[in-house]
Amino acid sequence: MWGGQVMSVDLAGNMAHIAEFDHPSGLGFMPDGSLLVSVMYERRIYRIRGEKAEVHADLTDIAHEMTNDMVVDDEGRAYIDTDLKNV
Repeated sequence: MWGGQVMSVDLAGNMAHIAEFDHPSGLGFMPDGSLLVSVMYERRIYRIRGEKAEVHADLTDIAHEMTNDMVVDDEGRAYIDTDLKNV
């Protein structure tokens, strides 16, 4: 992620643009290989399949300022770092 872009790099060093968001932060992969992206100030998690990005989880009711780092387990459960000030 650089300049809002989510990129991939293969072993030969070839870069590819995956998606662009305003302040992407945490990344994780679901068991089916699709990519989850935490978008910091939107407080949403997007799921990218192919060239399509869709909202996977809207955390605006519980993350009052931002979402950040994320890890996804083998079952597809995402654990997301957030401020949680009023929870």
